[in-house]
Amino acid sequence: MKKSVKITALIIVICILVTGCNANKENISDDSADTLPLKAETELRPFEKKIFILPSAEKIRGIAASGNGLLMAVQDENDNFSLWQKKFDLSSESEYDYPPVMLEMPFLAEYPHIYDISPTSDGGFIVLAGETPKSYTKYDGSTGNNPDFAGNYVFAFLDSAGRMSSSREYKLKEGQGYLHGAEMLPDGTVCLMGMNNYVLLKDGETEGKTFTIDTEAGNIFKVAELGDERILLCYDYGTGEYSFAKIYPDVRSPKWTVLEETDFETAGDEYFLPIGEELYIIDFENKRMKSFAVTSCTAADSLHIDSHSLLILGSNCVLTKLSLINDDGEKKIIKAALCDHNCYFDDYLKKIRRFNQQSDSIKIETEKYDRDNIDIIRAEIAAGHCPDLIIGFYINKDNDNFIDLYPYIDKDDSLSREKFVPGFLEALEYKGELHEIWDFFEIYTLIALKEDVPENFVLSDYENLLDKFPQREYLLPPWIDSSTMLSWCGNIACARYIDGDECSFDSEGLGELLKFCKALPEEGINDDGAGRTLLYNEAIQGVQRLSVLPDALGGEVTYLAFPGDSESKGIFSPGMFSSSYAIPKGAVNKDEAWEFIRFCLLDDSQYTQLAEFPVIKDALEKNLGSDDEFKQLVYSTKYAVKNRQGNGGELTKIIYQEGMKYLDGGKPLEEVINTIQSRVSIYLAEQN
Repeated sequence: MKKSVKITALIIVICILVTGCNANKENISDDSADTLPLKAETELRPFEKKIFILPSAEKIRGIAASGNGLLMAVQDENDNFSLWQKKFDLSSESEYDYPPVMLEMPFLAEYPHIYDISPTSDGGFIVLAGETPKSYTKYDGSTGNNPDFAGNYVFAFLDSAGRMSSSREYKLKEGQGYLHGAEMLPDGTVCLMGMNNYVLLKDGETEGKTFTIDTEAGNIFKVAELGDERILLCYDYGTGEYSFAKIYPDVRSPKWTVLEETDFETAGDEYFLPIGEELYIIDFENKRMKSFAVTSCTAADSLHIDSHSLLILGSNCVLTKLSLINDDGEKKIIKAALCDHNCYFDDYLKKIRRFNQQSDSIKIETEKYDRDNIDIIRAEIAAGHCPDLIIGFYINKDNDNFIDLYPYIDKDDSLSREKFVPGFLEALEYKGELHEIWDFFEIYTLIALKEDVPENFVLSDYENLLDKFPQREYLLPPWIDSSTMLSWCGNIACARYIDGDECSFDSEGLGELLKFCKALPEEGINDDGAGRTLLYNEAIQGVQRLSVLPDALGGEVTYLAFPGDSESKGIFSPGMFSSSYAIPKGAVNKDEAWEFIRFCLLDDSQYTQLAEFPVIKDALEKNLGSDDEFKQLVYSTKYAVKNRQGNGGELTKIIYQEGMKYLDGGKPLEEVINTIQSRVSIYLAEQN
């Protein structure tokens, strides 16, 4: 058995901040408890806790410590930001009360959104504020949009008493995207951080020098302090990798180094970085990092105390001290293969780290497989020499290489088939067996305004359909042409007409889909068709997206089935936060693999994740509230796209290649359908 390092935390709530001077302990609720889902191995005398509760309509979005006080950025229920200061001695265990004070900052009138606050070398603070960004997190956790965003910012310097000494404006250059962070370097240079770039501004400069990153999705989000050096940290949304680079004082371009995610024993000189629900431990010298779950709420910000402890400010408004201890313990090692596009690996790893942190007996170790090496794991699964768990959508589970998960569900006291969204498990079945299960899903459907279509309307006569709706100019948004729609219909066809190694593309339904595509123009135009479009094809990603559809489309909406099956108005589809779980027949530790799957299915995120729909029925109904029409859409759905590439990519390619011959007028519809049926049948036989 391999030794593994178990990181545990000693937790001490020492303070929290901010609001009226009359806050008192009687108002403290159990929700502000100082617990983390970690086990303390050693008793430590806690600081006497002094908690200041914010009004229920305010949240702390950032914190910085400098001199003898804390500076907080606070957001209220109307999404207005304010700055508060509170005296506090981080090194003292004594309890003493200095009431927090709201600071008057004139620049907030013109630049109302506070992006970042950080300490300066002279004991003061730097505050980055600007116009409300294009997309931002509202007080209630939903996403807001600001079409008037222009990219104007100000960074202000405050002394240790919270008095503003100076401020400088900064306007984004073309292509910079946005800024979200500001740090002062030891020589007084200001580093402004953004997407794909950062800016170094020396004293008196208005434009500074901009450095770009050689990636399409690199987000520079932090300046780490290592002695006299400053290290930039970057996260690449495209690859899921973290990298770092030293900031050179002579303004040379930095060299970026990727951090390897691996397990290692902490020595006490690592850098701690809380992000969301996880604490990342970074060993810059050896170019490696690891992480574990810290808290059930999102961390707003953090402060380092010394080399082995830090303070984490959670969204529950509790400032918590965390110290790490290495505890060698033995756990059963479970091998998991992450099989997907690499941009999804980070979300998968977060779930695994939470599980590893909470499990006393099981530890999951992972190998990553993307497009470049996915054939390796496919061969291993087919040969029976395989991992215990498959996570991701790049592996087709509609074959005999995977076990049926129904027996595990049926004997689980906390799960049963009835607890899942009706029809969801059946949509994932392979010949009556459940070879995979997801934790979240999207719904792919057609949307129309209720004022446009009668109740129970069914699409037909596509080429002449607009004649019945003279108020509309376009069948679908005009940027969607026939070939684009054919690509999407390929996924729908795979979901409907493939069951393992069998297919039924020669049914009437595929012909209806192809005729629907042919009714669209051969070339799209650069126009969203707002107010002039009859139908919208949409992957509804969750309650957040569902709630804005009426405003986005201009009225109450209803849902229509894609041509070919009027009974099933939707298609289950994997989304950005969805995971697929399966256990190969050759797995050695099947029961332990199931423990991880049930952990994900029973996680609180089923109720709190609003960006996609949960698979647990009770969670879905609580999220949807009184939206009975959408519930019926979900409950009538019979099919699922089981792969991000449409059951493997090759199948949708066949449908597209042959379907284009019909759209171009080269072959009659019946001949195209028969060819698709033949080619797909041969491909499935070869693969299975």
